[in-house]
Amino acid sequence: MSSSQKEVDPYTIKSSTDSFETKAKGVFDCLLTLEDKHKAFEKARKDSSDESDLLKDEPSKEEIETIKPAFKQPRPVGRGHTRGSYSRRPFKRGSQMPDFNDGPAKWKKYSLEDVDVMNDASNKQAAYAFLEERRKQREGEITETKADIQSMACSKGQFTFSKRAKNENTSEKEKRMSKVLLK
Repeated sequence: MSSSQKEVDPYTIKSSTDSFETKAKGVFDCLLTLEDKHKAFEKARKDSSDESDLLKDEPSKEEIETIKPAFKQPRPVGRGHTRGSYSRRPFKRGSQMPDFNDGPAKWKKYSLEDVDVMNDASNKQAAYAFLEERRKQREGEITETKADIQSMACSKGQFTFSKRAKNENTSEKEKRMSKVLLK
């Protein structure tokens, strides 16, 4: 190397001021001396001491028996109890007699004697007829407005978002039921 070329360290920051370079060099020199001292300390410690003094002694049987567990263990759940109901009244077992026999005034008896025997095919046919009727009803109530493309705001660079008009009678439950029946 010539005297005009300096040895370039890839980890140095080049700056226009020499004061910054000297401060950075001083910091990194201190780090190098600290690293050398640490290596010497670790080597001396490794040579002079056993690793056995770093290990914890085994506890005796008395110490093991008196140590409380870190976590509380829940009480075992017996029959008739639910979690968290230990101090509450015990689980009430249901009566053996059905409620419609016990209190017949609460119940109304329906008879299907006048109805023809239903099978899967007739049930499916009735469901499809109902869904078709609902679809026609929905198509009649929802009106879509035809838009003139030339006069639309999006052709002018403006965008307007609006919700689709919904039938007031159609509920989410009916929609889900129609999907289930079609499967």
